[in-house]
Amino acid sequence: MLTELSDANHPVALMAPGAAQFSSVMSAHGIGDGTRVVLYSGQNFYWATRVWWLFRMFGFADAAVLNGGMQKWRREARPIETGPAKPQSRADFIVRAQRPLMVTKEDVLAAIGDGAVCTINALPEDQHRFTSGVHYGRPGHIAGSINFPSGDLLDPETNEFLPAGELRRRFDLVGAFKGRVITYCGGGIAASADAMALVMLGHPDVKLYDGSMLEWATDPSLPMELDPVPIASDQAVIAIENRRLLDELREALAQQAAMSEILQIINHSGGNLVPVFDVILEKAHTLCGAAYGVLLIRDGEEFRLGAAHGEPRFVEAAHQLGPVHPPEGSAVARLVGGERIIQMPDARADDFYRNAPAPIRHIVDTNDIRTLLFVPLRKDGAVLGVITAFRQEVRPFTDKQIVLLESFAAQAAIAMENARLLTETREALEQQTATAEVLQVINSSPGDLTPVFESILEKATRLCNAKYGQLATYSAEGFRGVAAVGLPMESADALSRIGHPPPATVAGRVEQTRQTVQMADIAEEPSYAEVFRINPWLRRVHTALVVPLLKENELVGTIHAFREEVRPFTDKQVALLENFAAQAVIAMENARLLTETR
Repeated sequence: MLTELSDANHPVALMAPGAAQFSSVMSAHGIGDGTRVVLYSGQNFYWATRVWWLFRMFGFADAAVLNGGMQKWRREARPIETGPAKPQSRADFIVRAQRPLMVTKEDVLAAIGDGAVCTINALPEDQHRFTSGVHYGRPGHIAGSINFPSGDLLDPETNEFLPAGELRRRFDLVGAFKGRVITYCGGGIAASADAMALVMLGHPDVKLYDGSMLEWATDPSLPMELDPVPIASDQAVIAIENRRLLDELREALAQQAAMSEILQIINHSGGNLVPVFDVILEKAHTLCGAAYGVLLIRDGEEFRLGAAHGEPRFVEAAHQLGPVHPPEGSAVARLVGGERIIQMPDARADDFYRNAPAPIRHIVDTNDIRTLLFVPLRKDGAVLGVITAFRQEVRPFTDKQIVLLESFAAQAAIAMENARLLTETREALEQQTATAEVLQVINSSPGDLTPVFESILEKATRLCNAKYGQLATYSAEGFRGVAAVGLPMESADALSRIGHPPPATVAGRVEQTRQTVQMADIAEEPSYAEVFRINPWLRRVHTALVVPLLKENELVGTIHAFREEVRPFTDKQVALLENFAAQAVIAMENARLLTETR
């Protein structure tokens, strides 16, 4: 918006691009005839309405604004991806002539005092009245204009546009439907929201003053209004106190709205923590006044990225770091050691920066990070993760902001616990279902072990999150592969040719000990050289788990689970595979008894 869709050569910032520039940009993004465009913005919705107005200005009618924006999308736990947008094939955007939708300062000047024109300021009320102290060169607003803040178009709970009837009622109060309308704001962005709402309500003549206050306020010849109200000194004190109370109320309402949105996303996420972490980080940083930060999740002794917030280059760099083992004395290690919070007023003057690995220092340098705050996610005293907030200037976080960030950390911990409980419930149901299905296969295939072995192996491999699996029987002649999942039967046949694997391999150790054996990386075991020669396919495997099938402590077979990466199976996954091994033994015994009976 600030670069591609603004006229960089115009002396006033944020002015609309020319037709050639707009056509070139849209064509490069793959937008042309037949393209349906849905617009949204990460935070303030009026950036999306601004682009919608530009599309309309250049004759493109198939664009829409996502009602509720990214906030509603996240709240409903809809799919989200990170990283650069996927490139689109170039298209041919054709500019079509439309009646003018923008006006100049001369048009606005001529409208002052014209009863047939309603000039609307879309800036917040405190800027319109200049009670906030914010101005664009001169305090006040365009003479004769009325105020309809763009924020008043939305339902604060849902971030969606108010119902059409309510919007029409509010616009009628300011006389917007009595004649022509000109909307303006600071730089022509928020004004597009008022303009779009009026068009959607059927207003026949709405135009936008593109230069807005960035142009108007800097020209002393253009009339502005400011209605100061003289007050006594005691009234000033009361006004200051009222303003403080109002600010506190607004902060409390903003925090309440943020917490409510987070709880809704947790309820709708179904255990998916990605959208939950994204919105927690965004809300925490917005309310605490932080520019950047990450949310880290503890995984054993390492911490991995759960979410990142900030400019794209910071987010990309954070994703590239990978799992981090916090060195002794680091901020994260100190939190694990029991400290409540860690704040560094100036990171570059702290040992954190001097002793940090080169990739961390690079992120600090390239993003001009100065003040850092680290707050742990705790449950029963244990650290589940860390939420961080960074500033680009030396400005420590206040006690109130630290407490606020701790409340967001508590929400993240609650979300993680909910996800854990939900995952455990799902896993238990999946295991029960899988066991019932295996029993059905056993009952429906009396004496035929092939479909039983295939069913057991498929479910064991899937529920243990393994890439490949195989099942083998065992006798005095050695192992014989009888089923495979994700790998060719040639690999299982290779196990049959080997018969008795080398003693140091996983299967060889199971043959000797009759116990479950796991190896984090079989490529590091020299004795696998002979196995790889006979079974080259196995070279792609790293982590291997083999569980014995035991009948009265006698080995009758094995279930093998493989992963392509070095990622050992958890104790829970090992126990699950052992449960499936027990079912395979029962099936084998049932088949033996049935055969003897026949």
